[in-house]
Parts: sequence; structure tokens; C-alpha cells
Amino acid sequence: MAFITDATRKVVIDHAVATLGRAPSAAELAAITKLLNNNASLADVADYLTSSDGYLAKYPLGQTAKEVAADILDAAIVGGVLAADIRLAAIDLIAGGLTAGTYTIASATNAVVAYLSDTSNNDNADLGDIAKAFQNRTAAAEEFTTTFTLEGATVTEADLAAAVEGVTSDAATLTAAKAAFAAGSKSIAEQAAVDKAAADAAKNDPKAYADGFNRGKAGVEATDAANRAAVAPAPEAQRPLPLDPQPTGQTQSGTFMDDTDVEDDF
Repeated sequence: MAFITDATRKVVIDHAVATLGRAPSAAELAAITKLLNNNASLADVADYLTSSDGYLAKYPLGQTAKEVAADILDAAIVGGVLAADIRLAAIDLIAGGLTAGTYTIASATNAVVAYLSDTSNNDNADLGDIAKAFQNRTAAAEEFTTTFTLEGATVTEADLAAAVEGVTSDAATLTAAKAAFAAGSKSIAEQAAVDKAAADAAKNDPKAYADGFNRGKAGVEATDAANRAAVAPAPEAQRPLPLDPQPTGQTQSGTFMDDTDVEDDF
């Protein structure tokens, strides 16, 4: 039996999310595991995915280099915020590499995945948000894969796509996705529908509704009490001395699209 490490599987999932916009299927995982056990490289994995029926259905042949570059970038940055001028500059960079032959579709995809999956880029002023979104979406896809796909659950292609829908650069969305999977739902939206149905049912049950209201009221009162305690003035002798104003910090500017070293980012 062929095995795959957690780290390698994570990279495979990263590429599936970047190219297909969803978690990988069981068949794709099996095929890629076979490739890797036959000493294939990650470039081979990217080539396999970008030549798959699923990829070509979304991004057909016959496109210009700029259109292909836009597909590569836009598929990977879902859920993040990227300024229009930075997006266009990145597309031009990728398209230039494709035209010159320094990039193939597979190697350009690898470069985008490598950049966005690197947590050291999360603080980049221009590209940090799309990096965090990509990492959250791939983490959700990995959680879905281990919770459902690898456990033999029936999973459709729509389920694979829904697994990462609603996951953005906001960490709370990844938390919501993981909670949904743990509860047996295959997406944030499915769990929201389950929760709404339960809430609606409770409203139609006077006792359940009253119990829920009382629990909610008790929670609000406890929170109010905690907040009051938190803002209550300290005894005079224990009050800290006021601090001197600190200079305003400067945000790190992104170098991804700097003409002098832009190629270092991909």
C-alpha cells in the first residue's frame, strides 16, 4: 500500500484548492499519491491538476497568456482582498513568464501556491490578505478531507466546493467551517441551515423557546457583569501611571510587485 505524509498531502490539497477551487476528491488523492510514490515532483502534481478534466472545464484551452495568468491568480485568491492595480501587475508578471517560456501553467501555479502558503507573507501590506485567505481555505479543505473523504463518506463534487465556500482571510470563518465539519455538516452554509431549523423548531415549542430565552438572558447578564467588573476603576493606589505616547508604527509595505525584485516573490 502506498502512503503519503501529512505535509505532502497538505501540499496536494493546496494545489487542488489553487487550481480547482475545492478540496480534492478521493480519486484525485489516490492518483496524486501514486504519482508521488513514483518520484513525481510537485511540478508534476500541478501539471496533473492543470491538465485534468475539472481544470479544463473551468479554464479551457485557446486562451491568451494574459487570460491564463488571470485564471491562475484569481483561482488562488478567492476569499481575500487584492487591490486592482496589484492584481493587474501580478497578472502581467505571470503572463510575461508564460510568454517568455520561463513559466508553464504548472510552474506558475506552483509559484503562486508557494507564495500564498508561506505564512511569512501574511503581514505583506499588499498581498497579506490573499495569503491568509488561501491558508484558511486550504486548512478548511484539509479538515474536510480528513473528516469526510478519507473516512469513506459519500462526497460529491458540489460538497468538495462547498467545503471552502465562505472561508476568507478572517480566522473566524475557518473556525466556523471546522465546527460545521465536526457537527457532521459539509459546509458553513449547511450548518447554518441546520442551526436555523433548530431555532425555528424551538420557537414553535414554548418550553424549549422559554428555556433558550432564559439561557440567553443568563448569558447576557453574566457577560454584562463581567464587563462591568473589567471596566471598574482600580483602587487609587493600584492605578498604573499613564504611559508616554508611542510613535505610530509603520506598516510593512509589500515588495511582491516591486519592479526591482518582483521575480523573487514568484
